Amino acid sequence: MRKKLLIIGSGFSGLAAAIRLKQEGESDFLLLERSHEIGGVWRDNTYPGCACDVPSHLYSFSFAPNPEWSHKFARREEIHQYLKDCLGRFQLEEYIRFNHEMSRAEWNEETGEWRVETAGGIYIARFLILATGNLSEAVIPPLRGLETFSGEVFHSAHWPTGFSAKDRKVIVVGTGASAIQFIPQIAEAAKSVTIFQRTPAWILPRKDRLISSMKKHLFRKIPFLQKLTRLGIYLKLEIAVIAFLHPHLMKNAQKKALAHLHAQVPSENLRNKLKPKYTMGCKRILLSDDYYPALNKSNVSLVTSQIQEVRADGILDVQGTFYAADSLIFATGFKTQESPVAARVFSKGVSLSQTWSGTPRAYLGMMVSGFPNLFLMNGPNTGLGHSSMVYMYEAIAVQLLKAVEYVAQKDADILEVRSSEQDEYCRRLAQQMHITVWEVGGCKSWYLDSKGINTALWPDFSFSFRRLLKKFRPTAFEVRKSTKR
Repeated sequence: MRKKLLIIGSGFSGLAAAIRLKQEGESDFLLLERSHEIGGVWRDNTYPGCACDVPSHLYSFSFAPNPEWSHKFARREEIHQYLKDCLGRFQLEEYIRFNHEMSRAEWNEETGEWRVETAGGIYIARFLILATGNLSEAVIPPLRGLETFSGEVFHSAHWPTGFSAKDRKVIVVGTGASAIQFIPQIAEAAKSVTIFQRTPAWILPRKDRLISSMKKHLFRKIPFLQKLTRLGIYLKLEIAVIAFLHPHLMKNAQKKALAHLHAQVPSENLRNKLKPKYTMGCKRILLSDDYYPALNKSNVSLVTSQIQEVRADGILDVQGTFYAADSLIFATGFKTQESPVAARVFSKGVSLSQTWSGTPRAYLGMMVSGFPNLFLMNGPNTGLGHSSMVYMYEAIAVQLLKAVEYVAQKDADILEVRSSEQDEYCRRLAQQMHITVWEVGGCKSWYLDSKGINTALWPDFSFSFRRLLKKFRPTAFEVRKSTKR
């Protein structure tokens, strides 16, 4: 099948691209989804307590407000339903193909098209849009003896349907964003919960609350009030960027986090284990009101020593202490340094993964020299450490539309960013990044690649990114016709 545009993935970023295309009158496109329904991470992560850490009214499309959010921080089920509602609201059902995982995409310079192989067949497209998320390939560390464990083993991103922690002896490896959400939930029922912590996180109060029926009624009747609420949330979070760019300003936030720790953890010994030794913001800042109290429970213990080996009935640490378990849950993150499908995308026989060689680079975070007519919705240095990624997706969609329109205006087939423009853009990014907390904060994080370069986050205000992508610079690109037009 031949289409003008193919979008790979149907999470927030894929829907952002599809909705904006349709709004501009473009109908010659398809969304290819590997699963049986849309949703991305909000479909896949079903662990108890799963919720967003960005306030609901900002973690949604600006053009599709939802006055019905039940909490300040939306639960997974609500967010997933919101995405499904958007699919119907913008009448995208006919544009999506489920169970179409992409196995390979190859650029054909002669025809100026992408040949995309999927589980549902082969597609040919002028433009390929990768809207695959960076939090989709779970990582389980290669612990010695893991294969010998006789109990249940899984990653938090693949929570088994029907799993109950009731009366179980559970070991949790990892204390990141997902762990601090599900640990308080399973601690209520488990016989014991042993948590292996490698590096403590800075945790601020979540201050979640129900959104009243009166407020929801007002949002329905006076949509402008919801826009004002969204703007207020956005501005409050945006101010926080200043401390990420000037790490010495993180001191006030650290004091607030330490006050939160002292207020909720009476044990000095436990507090010492939970106090980070790096500058706040260097790793992801977490929000929680119930994680620290869960650690105070008599059936919960925190271990900071390294794991020596896994045995059939538990884990032995390097100190020689054995911890019994019948369930082992990994909350050990994802492969985040490049798009999960980068190894499947080829131009001139070379994959995108090989081109990057462990350090992803892209012009505006979305176009890669040597890979014509390819657009990334979750590309290098487009992530945020403080606000809503949905805001970034909308900005990227604007640039995408302008690029496709420019090719049509020039009666051309092929658009490719000049390598010199990409190099200069990445050079400026690196210069900005050197003073940020992510590179001088004294910690290792998933933001950094193997060379210590932050290829994940945008090192500035999000509105500056949006302003940058609002304009299309023709001089940054080469446009040409295919030889077999």
